[in-house]
Amino acid sequence: MKLMSVDFLWLERLLGLQKEVFVGQGETFSQNESIDWGSYKGGGFVCQGDKNEGGIADDNLLSKGYNFSKSCFDNRDFIKILNGKDVLENDLIKEAYIKQSKASCRGVNAFTGCTVVSGDGFQELYSGCIMAVNAPDALKLLGSQTTFDETRVLGAFQYVYSDIFLHRDKAFMPWNQVAWSACNFVGSTDSKVCLTYWLNELQSGFIAAHGLLGKRCALLSKPRHMVPSLMETGARVFVTRFLRHYINAGHLTLLEDGGKIFNFEGTRKNCHLETTLRIHNPGFYWKLMTEADLGLADSYINGDFSFVDKDSGLLNLFMIFIANSDLDPSRAKVNRKRGWWSPVFFTAGIASAKYFFRHILNRNTLTQARRNISRHYDLSNDLFSLFLDETMTYSCAVFKSEDEDLKVAQMRKLSLLIEKARISKEHEVLDIGCGWGALAIETVKRTGCKFTGITLSIEQLKYAEIKVKEAGLQDRIILIHCDYRTLPKTNKYDRIISVGMIESVGHEYFEEFFECCESLLAEDGLFVLQYISVPDQHYDEHRLSPGFIKEYIFPGGCLPSLNRITTAMNSGSRLCVEHVENIGIHYHQTLRWWRKNFLDKQSEVVALGFDEKFIRTWEYYFDYCAAGFKSRTLGDYQMVFSRPGNVGAFIDPYRGFPSTDCV
Repeated sequence: MKLMSVDFLWLERLLGLQKEVFVGQGETFSQNESIDWGSYKGGGFVCQGDKNEGGIADDNLLSKGYNFSKSCFDNRDFIKILNGKDVLENDLIKEAYIKQSKASCRGVNAFTGCTVVSGDGFQELYSGCIMAVNAPDALKLLGSQTTFDETRVLGAFQYVYSDIFLHRDKAFMPWNQVAWSACNFVGSTDSKVCLTYWLNELQSGFIAAHGLLGKRCALLSKPRHMVPSLMETGARVFVTRFLRHYINAGHLTLLEDGGKIFNFEGTRKNCHLETTLRIHNPGFYWKLMTEADLGLADSYINGDFSFVDKDSGLLNLFMIFIANSDLDPSRAKVNRKRGWWSPVFFTAGIASAKYFFRHILNRNTLTQARRNISRHYDLSNDLFSLFLDETMTYSCAVFKSEDEDLKVAQMRKLSLLIEKARISKEHEVLDIGCGWGALAIETVKRTGCKFTGITLSIEQLKYAEIKVKEAGLQDRIILIHCDYRTLPKTNKYDRIISVGMIESVGHEYFEEFFECCESLLAEDGLFVLQYISVPDQHYDEHRLSPGFIKEYIFPGGCLPSLNRITTAMNSGSRLCVEHVENIGIHYHQTLRWWRKNFLDKQSEVVALGFDEKFIRTWEYYFDYCAAGFKSRTLGDYQMVFSRPGNVGAFIDPYRGFPSTDCV
């Protein structure tokens, strides 16, 4: 038997309904007799079971030709009535929610069955319909048809008065305020349970009480129904038309609060990516139209939309955009020519120019470079410790398997760098951008060399100094707070290593960076560089265009391309390339580890003073970058440089450089 189940409570919550649901049943109820569901915010629709099997119970729950409908801002996309039967005219059930909403159920009493029809003409016959309601409402629905057994069972549910305490102690509430508007279990005694619930109706009094006490009051944001303004309506038309033309690969669904759905499915069958966005605020469309990719970021950060798939929805959205970005060669060619005037929409030109000029002001002069680094790396050592591994290594790890521990993979990466640099005990090593000191400590422990690390981050310096002292390596490791350009050129180092630092140098200073490195490198020295890269053909577009990373994460940053690095090397130094390896595919796994650790520790992030917007910003950051590496749009190179004629560093002509395959 194949059954159709309608859970009104869950349905209303998903669709943001706050209207009445009218139920008509045979001759017992008229279609205008209402049951008040307005106090609930829930609902859903579940289909499960096998087709065309017999087995119908004796008691009739729903008679022939039953109807139900709902009112939701005149939205007619969800449920309609055709010949006395329910017709669902979208892919909500068939696509997005049926994947999540599986419920075990047994059918009772349906003599004629019902047919569900989706928007693409797909039809399914069900033997019956089950409505999930509270016991008193079930009795009301059944009315005079209620049997003795139904009355006995449904009437057995006991409803008792509860003790209610009005309080303002946040300790009794969940750490995540999004959960405050639901009942939350606190504890129990032998006879009672204790639940907490946020009473929105009392917010005005709550604000007044906090004002009298001189305390800050943080309230839940008011849910906004999808009633767009005239501008937002126009923006929705603009964005949906664009997406309909743009999406040629993958499947993107926009599900608005209130039930309206937009489907954009590509014709390329080799792309199986799909994601479903829940649009909570119509301002999403306006931001997307006027600010393009930065508008998308701003919308997510402010909670204007979320995803059905909490784990991979955001990542898949970026993957879909990447999959479609180069399908039209003519569009990609135009973007490369337009430079900073290359937003997705021409309507985003003003915002694009604004962000571009803001980025110019962040150029890494000696003074501004300190500010740019501080804005990210000086946020909080405690914050970084929540998602990095124990070594506090903030760069791509090297994994051997999908489920390998992050620390093990980071230690493998450190070993790879040490071996590629060919460090021995008599060497003096310089680390440009030493971070929290993991490479310094590991290198000295393994080789016994002398090590100098420099950083522009005060917080990193403090942390690294503590770790060096704990390891008892103060006599071998020197840590300095300075810019690489201010190091005395009289200092000479046998080995120079720089990991994940050149991305913060800036396009205008790449040649100067290589000039400084060569002047600090001993005659038979080696220079090992690890950096994130963009494809050569996209470099100019990347450096001239504003973007999420520049605006929200790394001000003043600029990802180089492989060609830009070799060009800067040739222009600014006598160095040459000895070894190149791209380990970028490992960065996707690294970032997913960081994201998981970060989101698992959200309560601790909040305890450090960061808010929900900050959490969503960094979740966006992790998935934004992970998509680039997973699609191999971004790379992460390890390169070894020396000078022509450097025989001293290569005494054994048969000794090659290690790679990720052999460590």
